[in-house]
Amino acid sequence: MNRQNIFIVIVASILLSFLHCPLFEIFFDDKEIFKYTGLVMLKGGVPYRDFFDHKPPLIYVLNYFGLLMGTWGLWIIDSLLVLSASLFFLHRCIQYKVRIPWILPVLFNLLLRNHAVSVGIGMTREYTAIFLLFLFCIILGKNEKRFLWMGLLTALIFFMQQDQVLIAIPFILYTFLISLPEKRLVKQALMFTGGFMLISVIILGYFAYNQSLNYFWKDAFLFNFQWYNKHYPVFTNLKAIRNRLHDTAYEMPFYMSFVTAAFTLVYYSRKRILLLTCIIMLIASFTAALVSGKMVDGLNVSYYFLPLSTSIPIVLFALFNDNEGLRLNEKKPQLIFSAMVFIMPLLSMFQYATNLLNEKEAFYKPSAAYQYLQKQQLKDYDLYVAFNSNNDYLYNEFSILAPSKWIYHFFWVWFDKWDADRSIFRSIINELQLHKTKYILDSSDGDIIFKDPEIYNEWKHFLIAHYEKIELPGIQTKNSILWKRKD
Repeated sequence: MNRQNIFIVIVASILLSFLHCPLFEIFFDDKEIFKYTGLVMLKGGVPYRDFFDHKPPLIYVLNYFGLLMGTWGLWIIDSLLVLSASLFFLHRCIQYKVRIPWILPVLFNLLLRNHAVSVGIGMTREYTAIFLLFLFCIILGKNEKRFLWMGLLTALIFFMQQDQVLIAIPFILYTFLISLPEKRLVKQALMFTGGFMLISVIILGYFAYNQSLNYFWKDAFLFNFQWYNKHYPVFTNLKAIRNRLHDTAYEMPFYMSFVTAAFTLVYYSRKRILLLTCIIMLIASFTAALVSGKMVDGLNVSYYFLPLSTSIPIVLFALFNDNEGLRLNEKKPQLIFSAMVFIMPLLSMFQYATNLLNEKEAFYKPSAAYQYLQKQQLKDYDLYVAFNSNNDYLYNEFSILAPSKWIYHFFWVWFDKWDADRSIFRSIINELQLHKTKYILDSSDGDIIFKDPEIYNEWKHFLIAHYEKIELPGIQTKNSILWKRKD
């Protein structure tokens, strides 16, 4: 590879990654929960058995290894993954004679590191986007073992975020289709299956060894099918997605790549199967937003767009290798087209970078409750954060375990039939009693409405009976009332 291209990609990738290093990392409750799961594993716990979350297990494993490496551990792992994928993509761009080969790898970094979509580092769809780019680069190669690697990467995608496999399927089918003349379909299918099973056996073996397969099955799979499938009219869903996309730096790159690719497919394409596959992948990148319905509900889930950070550069790769009619296979048109695609992501990045120190300000300024707890030398099970996952960062701040596996409580607010018999809620109270938890940071009087009012009443009765409110200096908000166990 040309040294200049390598240098540009390495520098761009490292600089963009540095915007989200621990010095400037963006607060987000999901990431704090993932970090906590790594802490539980570090202290000998097992996913799903010792904490509840409904993501596949690889995000917990990643956070576990990140904590093993220290404060900068996850960032180092994350940055190396992105850089490796970028250099692999650069290699393919040079191999397939993209006129300005560094442009697409840099675009991948620019989109992946967009703060308004990625919310920093550590979201599951960031890693599936990286694995999808690796998968695409493997498919472009002629290595006899590419089907084995495809199986491995598909498994990594599946066990990081299940629905993202739907984005990979078009390319998997494409690869098998173009390989039919080789007349080795059975061998290739076995290699793919072997790669997928290798990862699967390791993960399933871990849970079987820890007698947690049932927890894994119920929490990581059944839960999502039962509770995370809201059915809205297609037009309503598309309108919500369009509105949310409009608020991100992804809007112009998406529309430019999609419209140009569709036009090329109809009028100019010489490689219609590849281009069609790329377009299908681009559309499939909206799977999570379509299935969950969360954008219709008004939730800020812009990170659902993260797969576009891979699918947009991939579509442009296909265009730059195919479009003689619009001359996008030539250097000058590629440069002009790329500059137009880069405008919004670049502006967004510069705006964020120039305000970096202001953005660094903590999501929560140190509250009186935090300052009080900081002086208490807390141990495992001494603190429980109730009904506000934004405060779950305290477990990580003090490196302590929660007394209950249930650290995420919005289900009692979102779902009418959740915990209908109140068995989960009462298990929380039992655990608090069992561990004689000293402090509870309660937000049940905040801006939430319980689907079952009796949950709120029973919770308040428990607090008043066994805890006393701590009067702290300053103004206490409803989102941070600290209670101490009565002696």
